[in-house]
Amino acid sequence: QMLSLEHRPFPRWSLTRVLEVLYQRTLDQAALHELSELPLVPSWRKLVDRRLQERTVEDWNKRLYGRDGET
Repeated sequence: QMLSLEHRPFPRWSLTRVLEVLYQRTLDQAALHELSELPLVPSWRKLVDRRLQERTVEDWNKRLYGRDGET
């Protein structure tokens, strides 16, 4: 089966670019502001809005190391 792109309403915002802003350029205010203009899923909306407002990145320890924080 072959996938084909039928419609791209926001051509400047590929999934690759969205993920780059969320996980590499985490506090790029200009990119976050642009991203906030898109119809994001609720969890990404909350993440972007929080980063814009607080200008900090959330603690990733649980995600990276588990609940106990051990490696």
